[in-house]
Amino acid sequence: MTLIGEREARILERGKQRLMACDDWLTRDELDALMSHMAFGPNLDIDGMVRDGMLFSIKLDGAEYFPRYSFNSSDYSYIEAMQMIITVLGSQKDGWGMAFWFGSSDGCLGGRQPKSVLTEDPRAVLEAAELEVCGAMHG
Repeated sequence: MTLIGEREARILERGKQRLMACDDWLTRDELDALMSHMAFGPNLDIDGMVRDGMLFSIKLDGAEYFPRYSFNSSDYSYIEAMQMIITVLGSQKDGWGMAFWFGSSDGCLGGRQPKSVLTEDPRAVLEAAELEVCGAMHG
C-alpha cells in the first residue's frame, strides 16, 4: 500500500468508527425486533426491504447494521422517502457511501445532516440526494 493509500485507509477507518459511535445503527436482531411491532405488509422482511431498495446496510467486523433513521423515532413507521433516496444514491454509492452521506453535513440542507432532516422534510433530503449524484448544473 502506498503512503497515500495508507493515509486514505486510516481516514476511512476513523470515519467508520465515527459513524458507528452514533446511535444510528441496528443489528439484524434489533431491527427484526423493531419490525415485529410495525404494520408492514404480511411478507415484508429485512432481506426483502434491502432487495427492494427500501433499506441499506453496512458491514463492519463481520456484522451487518441497518440505519435506525429509516424509521420515524416517534412511532417507528418506515420513512417512505428512503426508498427513493436509496435508489438515487445507490446509483453511485454503496452502503458505506450512503452512511457517510446521511451522516455528513450538507449545504443543500443548511449544513444539517440528511439523517437529521429526514423525518421533517423528506422531500428536501431527496432533492439533496439528487444534487449529490448529479452535481450542480452550470449554464
